Amino acid sequence: MSSKVGFIGLGIMGQRMLAAVQAHPEFNIGHVWDLAPAAVANVTGRYPQSTPATSAASLISSPEVDVVYIATPPATHLDYVLQALAAGKAIFCEKPLATDLTRAREIVARVQAAGVVNAINFPFGQALHVQTLYRLLQAGQAGAIDRIEMRFHFPQWPRTWQMGAASWLAGRVEGGFTREVVSHFIYLTLRLLGPMQIDNARVGYPADLTLTENRLSARLTAAGVPVYIQGGVGGQAPDFNEWCLYGQQRSFRIQDWGRLQQSDGGPWQDLPPDTTPSGRGQETLSALAAQLRGEPAYLPTLAEGLAVQEIVEGLLAKSN
Repeated sequence: MSSKVGFIGLGIMGQRMLAAVQAHPEFNIGHVWDLAPAAVANVTGRYPQSTPATSAASLISSPEVDVVYIATPPATHLDYVLQALAAGKAIFCEKPLATDLTRAREIVARVQAAGVVNAINFPFGQALHVQTLYRLLQAGQAGAIDRIEMRFHFPQWPRTWQMGAASWLAGRVEGGFTREVVSHFIYLTLRLLGPMQIDNARVGYPADLTLTENRLSARLTAAGVPVYIQGGVGGQAPDFNEWCLYGQQRSFRIQDWGRLQQSDGGPWQDLPPDTTPSGRGQETLSALAAQLRGEPAYLPTLAEGLAVQEIVEGLLAKSN
């Protein structure tokens, strides 16, 4: 039996999830809602099976909605999480979870106490190449871990394809590449090594004090392993992200989200599978479907989203 997903927020991420849900055999698109009527009209035109909701509240309360998917700006996430919790619905939220950490801690505790199915959309949680990496590390293939390095470059922020959401992605309160991109790799490190602490960090901002960070340099520690982060905006080069774990026996890196490689001192060698973004969406939905059936399956929870956000906001507090 398939589950119906109600969509709150029909921007970039909402559009991607609509396509993923339509392609998944265990889910159907249900009610959809967005503040912009044009966005709703666009979605209902492209997905005839969808039904426009009159409000987010009516979508959440609808008996036809099993899962509430939240893809609105971060400042609104917690309100919708609370409404979905009150309605007893499964909760699937985009990251970042929130920027109000005090309120997020209280609400996440309530979600955990209620025991409802809940997840935050970190695709690394179910990505096949990350599962491969996890097994290799558990088997001791890296040997003693020397360090982890993360590197990020963006020629501009927001990126060209994000301009439809620039009103908040470019703003210091909710946006920035640390919340939007670095957070995925902080989650990955937490998943593989456990809790992290911030040792030091420097964050740079443009002259316009309303805009997001354009530089990040930080050192953290996870399980005794130093973790270095370098990121910046500006300069003519393609978008780039890299996460690299240097081990005494073997090193592993993930480049551009889905490419896993290893080296024993020689050239980097590809390790299958190279997980495409569309593939990551299907893996996540399959795990969500299993949880809805009451079967054990791993998905990043809102509590893990909070743990990531604690680190992210801690880094951003270290402005120059």
